[in-house]
Amino acid sequence: MNRYNSIDNAGMSFFSLCISSEIGWIPRSISSSDVGIDLTIEQVINGNPTAKYISVQLKTGLGNVYTNKDGDYVYYISQVHYEYWKSSSIPVILALCDLDKKVIYWELLKQYNIDKTNNQYKILIRRTHILNGASLDEFNNIIDTYQSDFELSNDMETQTPEYWSELLENCAEVISNGTRLFYQLDEKYKRVIERLSKCIGQSFQEPKSVARTQANTLKVSIDICKTQLKSQIPIIAQTHIRAIRLAESTIANLDVSPKVKFYIKDELSAELKTINSVIETLSTGVVQYEKNNTPYVELRRSENSFAIVIKEYIVNLSNIAMYIQQFINSLKIE
Repeated sequence: MNRYNSIDNAGMSFFSLCISSEIGWIPRSISSSDVGIDLTIEQVINGNPTAKYISVQLKTGLGNVYTNKDGDYVYYISQVHYEYWKSSSIPVILALCDLDKKVIYWELLKQYNIDKTNNQYKILIRRTHILNGASLDEFNNIIDTYQSDFELSNDMETQTPEYWSELLENCAEVISNGTRLFYQLDEKYKRVIERLSKCIGQSFQEPKSVARTQANTLKVSIDICKTQLKSQIPIIAQTHIRAIRLAESTIANLDVSPKVKFYIKDELSAELKTINSVIETLSTGVVQYEKNNTPYVELRRSENSFAIVIKEYIVNLSNIAMYIQQFINSLKIE
């Protein structure tokens, strides 16, 4: 087997040139490309790299690529690569490099645009979807959708009591929703664990397949709740702290009446009480999910992973509670 392929190397060079000259981003090659990723491209905004990336699977030449009746390209994907790309935390694009025409066709690899036929997966790459300067907006949209963190506006219009009050209200609602999800999962968890315990204690008089199905269903429920809580953590923390800082600034710069201060104190005190109650509930959940003894490895891993996320959630809620308490203490009501 040849260790060097000049065609692939030429395709890599041409792709990198297009990214640098047409898009203005930074191409970075990967030494081990046989896993399904050949290089990454780093976003650049106003000349500054952002440390946000898109991964690239590059195919040089159109051999083994099917052309349909419309002249578009159909690329067949192996099960291994499909699973690999689907699980990637970084968005992946497939790029078809036609060196003869000096053209690169590309498409984002996501489940919604990958079709399954029998035991194969395939993706359509339109012949009009060419990598050029016009692709910059698409690439930035991909980054915004799959790589960007939640951010709050710094506009002066946001420096108002109404704005930060609305932020705090929204945060409280999100925490409430997250807590409701946890309660719903907790009820299901206890029911299923009780059934599994009886099943195990009776030497599996109930069919093993039934018990495993219950365990797998519970695992999925845990993973869903874990994902939802994990996605909320940075947003809740950032929004709460920003809202409190804005509230502090507003009160410091405006002549706020004692009546308004009393109202703010009462509202924040109520929220603080709710947050502390949530922390207490979640702390009990950590113990529950850490001390699991089910015989199903996959379920135990999900439980342990969920316990870690809950701990992180508790830490962030504790920080928020600390900021709220400090703000309440700073309110000087005459």
